[in-house]
Amino acid sequence: MPSARRVGRHRPGDPRRVLRVRRDLAERVVAACPPGAAVVIPQRDGTIHLDLIAAVRSQLEAAGVGDVEDSGICTACRTDEWFSHRAEKKTGRFGSCWE
Repeated sequence: MPSARRVGRHRPGDPRRVLRVRRDLAERVVAACPPGAAVVIPQRDGTIHLDLIAAVRSQLEAAGVGDVEDSGICTACRTDEWFSHRAEKKTGRFGSCWE
């Protein structure tokens, strides 16, 4: 029986890659990522930025997904096709499945 190939595609999302977040949120994301994942970017002014793409990638790779692709689609720029809470202040859900 052939082994399954795990492929991950993440995004659509925010094009800036990093978002300013509260310390408690950053701590929760760090706890959900594998140890040592570089997802928090401290700033000189004391604020914390979170690299969302690095967070998702580290979680997928830790789950055994070997081929992770970033689509580069910006939901905030393409609200005609995607939901974007940050851009529209409303929410929706989307997902995909493939074999």
